[in-house]
Amino acid sequence: MAQGTLWVVEQMIRQNLINIKQASEAYQRMKECTRRLPWSLAETTLEST
Repeated sequence: MAQGTLWVVEQMIRQNLINIKQASEAYQRMKECTRRLPWSLAETTLEST
């Protein structure tokens, strides 16, 4: 089973390895580096976690 970046970040939050603020900052850095992700889904996932 293959998992992507959004799943990994969500799991890190669930395992208390990072918090929502850290995840948001990481997503922002990825976005600035032109990382191709479904950004609306990433933001929605952070809001619902």
